[in-house]
Amino acid sequence: MMFVPPSSADQVWTILARSTISGKLGCSAKIAPCLGQNTNVLICVYVRDCTIITDVKRVLLTLQDAIKTLPDSIRPPTLAGFKPDIFTDLGIYQQNHWRLPPVLYTVEQISNWDVSEG
Repeated sequence: MMFVPPSSADQVWTILARSTISGKLGCSAKIAPCLGQNTNVLICVYVRDCTIITDVKRVLLTLQDAIKTLPDSIRPPTLAGFKPDIFTDLGIYQQNHWRLPPVLYTVEQISNWDVSEG
């Protein structure tokens, strides 16, 4: 999950959509509508099973590499983390009344995983 400025949403989405279609990223991706919007735009990249940490880390690293190809002027500053759809369905957002973390895994946590594929 990432948030991008509306001015760069099309460029970022183009790269991520192509990477998803080619099988380099997760199993699917989506972008929120942004026409006339002034706030950051949500882009989600999905994995088939968020408990398979090798796949989650692979997708994160591929996503970070894809973002690095963008010009500095439109490169999103950071990724928000991995959030299962059930969190959204249950209303678990940044400031929920249960004080639960809004993501299952943060980028920092995933980056620190020592996983080996195979």
